[in-house]
Amino acid sequence: MFHAAWLRRALVLLLGFGSIVAALPQARPIPAHAAGADYFPETGHTLSGPIREAWVAGGGVWLFGYPISEPMRWSTRSGSTVIAQYFERARLEYHPEYEGTVYRVLGGLLGSDLTANRSDEPAFRPAEPSSAGGCVFHEATGHNLCAEFLTWWEREGGLPTFGYPISEPFEEGGFVVQYFERARFEHHPEYAGTRWEVALGHLGTIDATRRGLLETPAFARVEPQMAVTRVEVALRSEPAGGETLAVLSAGTPVALIGGPSWDAYRVYVDGRVGWVRFGDLTWSVTDDPRSATRTSLQMFDQALDARSAEISPLVSIGVYDPLTNQLFEGGSAGPIAAASLAKALLLTVLLKQAEQRGEIGVTDWDGTLIQMIEFSDNDAANVIWAAVGGEPEVRAFLDEQRLTGFAIPDPYDWGAISATAGDWAQFFGLLGSGQILSPANTAYVLDLMRDVLSEHRFGVITPGENLVAIGKNGWYWDDEPEFVVRVTSAGLVDSTEGPPGIAPLAVVMLSHVPGEYGTEWGASIGFEVQQAAVRYATVRWAEYYHRAGPSPAVRLAAQGGAVTSLSDFATVVSHAVTPWGR
Repeated sequence: MFHAAWLRRALVLLLGFGSIVAALPQARPIPAHAAGADYFPETGHTLSGPIREAWVAGGGVWLFGYPISEPMRWSTRSGSTVIAQYFERARLEYHPEYEGTVYRVLGGLLGSDLTANRSDEPAFRPAEPSSAGGCVFHEATGHNLCAEFLTWWEREGGLPTFGYPISEPFEEGGFVVQYFERARFEHHPEYAGTRWEVALGHLGTIDATRRGLLETPAFARVEPQMAVTRVEVALRSEPAGGETLAVLSAGTPVALIGGPSWDAYRVYVDGRVGWVRFGDLTWSVTDDPRSATRTSLQMFDQALDARSAEISPLVSIGVYDPLTNQLFEGGSAGPIAAASLAKALLLTVLLKQAEQRGEIGVTDWDGTLIQMIEFSDNDAANVIWAAVGGEPEVRAFLDEQRLTGFAIPDPYDWGAISATAGDWAQFFGLLGSGQILSPANTAYVLDLMRDVLSEHRFGVITPGENLVAIGKNGWYWDDEPEFVVRVTSAGLVDSTEGPPGIAPLAVVMLSHVPGEYGTEWGASIGFEVQQAAVRYATVRWAEYYHRAGPSPAVRLAAQGGAVTSLSDFATVVSHAVTPWGR
């Protein structure tokens, strides 16, 4: 059965807790793509990361055309290496040195490259400023920009997208055209008064053809990456719910074509496009977090590292990246008791014990577990602590899983279970990737954590339209006299700007909160950690494409094989097209 967590919660509320307890141009492209991406069957290519964001913001298909390559390493005129992707009408380049500015994604200098030998033609010679009204003269290149072309240039992207004009308007190929450093404008009078009165010429296709790139690996058609459903799931019309389009059985391969959004991924399966919850899909990476390389938080995010240094005695921060099998750690607060995170541990121990007894699921405990995880009920946790056998059995589980950084200082108090944030990040990485529990139980745990009460979705697991952010949070009185409360926040976080595949970060923040700060302070630190994870998603994306294909450090194998037939894909996944076609 697929997990209808909302139904379980309704039963708990209705019946009550007690009644339920019983490159270079030759760079190798990535042969499959995934979440955080759009897939275009029209050309057989994908779009992701900062380039995807710039493409969408700039106008998408109607402005730039479809992608005709995968992202690749590209050497610029200045000698720097960027991530570039060809489109029918442009080459877009991600420049990390301009991160945080409007120039982080620039159009490639296609206009300049394609007209380098035309400087003696009349239209390309430096001109005098026009005396006509409605013109702007650009001294940088010695050319005018007037009328419809000026209006369109200013409205549709300006200097970062098109560059300066490098010619005056003239007739070419049956159109009045004007060349810019990064584009060629074409005037279409038949569309006068509409957005399509001016269009970009197909310089992306022309330049790729001129360079002989169309037969290189980066331009070969690819298929969307696959994932597999862990359990029977509902294919929904919206990421946060909507209409049930179909019910997919456990083990169904699905093509990942978008997301994440509101903790779900957009998929294609059997002629349908819909959304599947994050917890119900297999990950693309299953490295062992216990073998991770431990490194400084500075290597993760310098701003977060500086912030943690300011408050180091108060916090412990850990981030596990399954893509590179690295564990980033910061803060000097050391092991901190984290009762809310311990509830996720107790849930895992209960399910693991059931599996070892050969039992399928823990239906008898469903109501108690909902109370413990979704409602953060301590009485429910007391019941589960007793049910699993208390301290000896929890310690045995930790030993069996080789989670050596955990301590249980009080054999009668599950809330005293303590570890550093890095140790907790390893646990959540193991749990989320399915390395502790069966696929069905893994999905069950992740769905419970996704459905925690909205007021408990703060800090690391603050939900978002372009995010996966699920886990467990809590605050409680601190037993150390110099502090008032402890705030803990842990979960699995991924962003649409991240690399291909389902490979979320396991992110944990533990904090002691001085009395003058209040619980909101701890929650805000957790949110800062989440935002650092979102920033790091772009770093992961760029690092992925800087490599010439999968390597020992970057493994994103497709799950379930390739799509065998996409014959009807184009009719299902619709994209806007320009009136004049391609």
